[in-house]
Amino acid sequence: MQAGNNKHEHIMESLQLFADEVMPEFKEREPAYRDRKAQKVGPLIEAAMARKGDDAPRLPEGYSFPAMPKAMMKAAGNKEGEEWLEKFADERASGKQDSTLGILG
Repeated sequence: MQAGNNKHEHIMESLQLFADEVMPEFKEREPAYRDRKAQKVGPLIEAAMARKGDDAPRLPEGYSFPAMPKAMMKAAGNKEGEEWLEKFADERASGKQDSTLGILG
């Protein structure tokens, strides 16, 4: 994030320095961390799933829980807002950033 008298180039240099000097260590440590976490959390997940059992109630067919902005647009009957949110989600999911959406991205 740019603030004050920082220039874009300085921020980019800082990010590059972080990527070159700091991230490799995190990348090296990540597999061991993942294994330790799995050992620690695995038994907890297994216990929770055992308590759940097979008799847990199922969700109704076709049940969905839409994102709140989407649900709010639908409840308000705002079709234009619903369409905008759909377009926004689709474009972000595809990696496209369209300035016509009115959001800097």
